[in-house]
Amino acid sequence: TYTVFGTKNGCTAKDSVKVTIKPLPTVGISPPTSICLGQTISIISTGGNTFLWNNGMTTSFINVSPTQTTTYVFTGSNGTCGISDSVTVFVNQLPNITASEVLSFCAGGAVTLDAQTNANEPTYVWTPEYNITNPNIANPNVFPDTTTTYYLTVTDGITGCTQTDSILVVVNRLPIAGITNNTTICYGSSVQLFAEGGVSYAWSPNSSISDTNVADPIVNPTETTTYTVLVTNPTGCSTTAPLPVTLQQPYETTVNSISICGKVPAMLPPDRR
Repeated sequence: TYTVFGTKNGCTAKDSVKVTIKPLPTVGISPPTSICLGQTISIISTGGNTFLWNNGMTTSFINVSPTQTTTYVFTGSNGTCGISDSVTVFVNQLPNITASEVLSFCAGGAVTLDAQTNANEPTYVWTPEYNITNPNIANPNVFPDTTTTYYLTVTDGITGCTQTDSILVVVNRLPIAGITNNTTICYGSSVQLFAEGGVSYAWSPNSSISDTNVADPIVNPTETTTYTVLVTNPTGCSTTAPLPVTLQQPYETTVNSISICGKVPAMLPPDRR
């Protein structure tokens, strides 16, 4: 209480005023924290009867999803007095993944998944986890039976932030190599071979054959020979098929000499083969 005295013309008067000091509200706010880009976090304040945030919200808590590190200021009031506090939300960027969108290979083979990341101390998880050499490394080999999409989740070992990407692995079927024709020929003869199922052909061996790079070469081997054709389809996948060409040796014929008199007919012995 404050008292004031006043004197005028020998007269004295006094008055007093009482000053009441009201306590400031006790306010609190969530401690500084960090999130990964794209996440939402709740910031909670305590103390005060009314609330005002620097983003215009007037509730005791706010849900925020900042795209960069941001400081949020909160003012709490008890109706007469107000006080402010603040908290900083640190935003960690997601790890980046660089990978092919589509890979392809021929059935029966394998292909390497090519993924790179800028994550610190990264961990890797590939799914699905079948037909894969190791689902927890950056570049495993896969050998699916059918076209499959593989998903990679990378976790940053420091921030805990994760990122996911995918690679479509296309399984190209092998061509079905078909070879047709009669493969038994007489000595000195030739035969035309026929192959199908591809866009390019390669025959071996390259002896006694008219052209090794066509579907229908002509062969005239001098001994029984197995010809093999490599058939390649439009996707670049290849398969082989063998075709034995059996050589039938010529018959041996023997005629014995005979003597005849005059016009007596002679009988020739029959062919003996």
